[in-house]
Amino acid sequence: MVQTCAAVVVGAILTLSVLTVMSSTKQAFAQAKSTELVFSASWRPSVFILPKADPSGTAKISLAGTLYTDCNGTLGCSSKVAGATIQIIGTGTGVKHVTTDERGFFHTDVLLEPGTHHIEAHYSGDSQHESSSWTKTVRVEPP
Repeated sequence: MVQTCAAVVVGAILTLSVLTVMSSTKQAFAQAKSTELVFSASWRPSVFILPKADPSGTAKISLAGTLYTDCNGTLGCSSKVAGATIQIIGTGTGVKHVTTDERGFFHTDVLLEPGTHHIEAHYSGDSQHESSSWTKTVRVEPP
């Protein structure tokens, strides 16, 4: 009886040890999902005409985009990343941070001086999602 109980206890300990190793291995090999950051720049009166600085010397540019995640191997599907911080750089005002809403959408307005601006939206990723960037070039004409 004592030997049977000892064998059951040893078996239980070995089973728990194996389960713990399996759980650790799954976590160690878990990979972040691919992400795709898409964004655009727009201005008034039309995106078909180069933006022109107003008399104050700047042009208002609207930047908007969406952060998608890979769902079953397909980027751009209906799975979007909410609450992600997007860094906007290249606007001449340092780094601007915006956060995606529940639909993975973000929007911000920037004032750009005349010249060519290479604007980058960057998501640094997290434990579940890979990083992603998108660059847009915007030329603002002088007043």
